[in-house]
Amino acid sequence: MIKVTFTNDAPEKIEAQIKGELNSDAIDSFNEQIAPLFDNAGREILLDLAALEFISSAGLRAILQINKKAQANGGGVTLTNVKPEIKQVLDLVGFANFMKVC
Repeated sequence: MIKVTFTNDAPEKIEAQIKGELNSDAIDSFNEQIAPLFDNAGREILLDLAALEFISSAGLRAILQINKKAQANGGGVTLTNVKPEIKQVLDLVGFANFMKVC
């Protein structure tokens, strides 16, 4: 199960906390929950991954799609509070080449 909670929703920046497991079973729910990320073009998207327990290739693809949409709208994505085990996966697939990972 995946839960997205918005903690800062401003015209220039939006922050979302992602909690749970981001896998193929959760993708449809995740995509519905993240729709507000794209309400305003050109804003920065901060994804707080402190409570993300697991990410599969489907989850990686979903985050790449968020980044692609954000860049197409003149914004960008930063992944924050990334756990070491999640960061290892992100580093392995080269996410730092496309977006900020902290």
